[in-house]
Order: sequence, then structure tokens, then C-alpha cells
Amino acid sequence: MLRFSDDFLYSKDHLWIFHEEDNPVLIGVTEVVTTLSGEPDEVEFLAVEGEKVKIGHPLARILTEEDEWEVLAPFNGTIVSFNLEVADHPESVADDPYDEGWLIRMQPANPSNLGHLLNANDYEDHVVDQLAEMEDDLLDDEDEFEEDEALDGTGHYDDDEEEDEEENEEEDEEEDY
Repeated sequence: MLRFSDDFLYSKDHLWIFHEEDNPVLIGVTEVVTTLSGEPDEVEFLAVEGEKVKIGHPLARILTEEDEWEVLAPFNGTIVSFNLEVADHPESVADDPYDEGWLIRMQPANPSNLGHLLNANDYEDHVVDQLAEMEDDLLDDEDEFEEDEALDGTGHYDDDEEEDEEENEEEDEEEDY
């Protein structure tokens, strides 16, 4: 089971936020991102230093072999800096997401407006709920797959075998003429 540090706040979009009073906030992705998406092949920054952004503004994109993950601003604020090392070594986002793999340093527009972010326990509950939802979706997909498996090669259900045999007999009779 994944564990999350009480030293961080978290967003529902799987970002961790480390905030020390009077210092810019560090932002990175939790290990949930790399567990679900795989090891990053590339990290692109989509904003510029000094830019004022609103919550939900695209800050970065993490590309993996299987997926693309967009990092959105978890609060209103100003971009202070980017961790350019992760652009050169994107694997650090997976290998050390809470230290060397940080992505962005931001100054909140109003540090007291971080109340929508989750503490470790609430974030863990959110992750558990999301994983359960994903499992349900997979089970639903599996049920649909099993229904599709009941189809024969012509797109008919196997219980249509008698009709298929009759069609085959008619085709055989036509070939005999």
C-alpha cells in the first residue's frame, strides 16, 4: 500500500505540495502517477518563470511510453522556477518523486487559500477510492470482453450455430451445381 507523508499537502490530481511559511511552494507528482502511467520518458514545462497562473493552468506535461499526464496549477500563484534537471533526467520523477523529482516552485497568490488541498489521510482515502473505481471499470471491461468472446468468428453468437450450419449446407449445395 502506498503511504503519503504528513509533511505535504496533496491535490486530487496527484500532486504533492510542500509549503514552508514565507517560502515558495515546491510541487511534484506523487508516486501514484508513475505507478499508473509508468516511468517518464520526457518532462515538458508549459509555463514560464514569473508567469502568474490560476488554478488549473497547465504547468507541465509528463510523457511516458503509455500515457501523457498534464500537471495543472493546484492554486493561484506565480511561477518562481522549474526543476530543469527533470527535463534532462525524467526518470527522477519516478525514482525520487518527493526530492530530486520535484517539478515546480511557485509562490501562492494567497498562502491561506490552500485549504482545498488534502492532508495525507484524506489523499490516501482519495487514492483508495480512485483505485477501487478503476478496478470496477476493469471488471466491467472484462465482462464486456467475455460477452464478445461468446461471438463466433463471423460476429454471431455461438448459439446461432444451427443457422450457420444451414447456411454452410446451402453454400455447399450451390457449389455442387
